[in-house]
Amino acid sequence: MDTIARFKRGERIKKSTLDAFYVALEKAGVEFIEAGPYQGDGGPGVRLKPEGQHAE
Repeated sequence: MDTIARFKRGERIKKSTLDAFYVALEKAGVEFIEAGPYQGDGGPGVRLKPEGQHAE
């Protein structure tokens, strides 16, 4: 939890740790959206994948 607290405070986190966060969130069903022609501003964001489409 200390790593998450440091991340929330804006402190530097190793790239390998950020990569692990990214992978864990994707496995939990989070989809990362690049900036582009989407609803609203078209900026980057996240959304939940439909049920059954995330890795277990």
